[in-house]
Amino acid sequence: EIKTIRLNETIVELKSASRRDGLTGLLNRLALEDDASITDCRHMAVYMIDINYFKEINDRYGHAAGDTILREVSETLKHLYPGAHYYRYGGDEFLVVGYNIGLEECVKVAERIKTRCEEELIMPDGSNITASIGVIEIDENEEFEKNLTRFDDQLYKAKALGRNRVVYK
Repeated sequence: EIKTIRLNETIVELKSASRRDGLTGLLNRLALEDDASITDCRHMAVYMIDINYFKEINDRYGHAAGDTILREVSETLKHLYPGAHYYRYGGDEFLVVGYNIGLEECVKVAERIKTRCEEELIMPDGSNITASIGVIEIDENEEFEKNLTRFDDQLYKAKALGRNRVVYK
């Protein structure tokens, strides 16, 4: 019985660890896919965030500096939007899901995230980090999973318009 209890505890720990990004501690893409299939979309806002020119940061200052920036952005997200769900979507892309929030408030939060990155996250040479953010509001008639392409499109629109901006729908 003790072995069974320990085995079950280990399984729970492994499952939890498989849903977390090892670097940032945020939920990962696997967790997003699991969560997307069960998410209730009422009054949901989704933020797709990209650190601008991140590859150049890694190339110029090294991966350790890039890792530090990823961790700092993760902490910034958690601090500025408590209660949301945070995912490391890909290399330097983050996805934040907020609940019970309207579009106007969504945009304010996104602007605070962008401003905090720009003003407080510093690269080794003293220059600032910038972020592009796409915001989508989802209503109860939409399925989260079917909107992943829209999230990407909104982010790419922000980048195409000159980066370091918030674009919303």
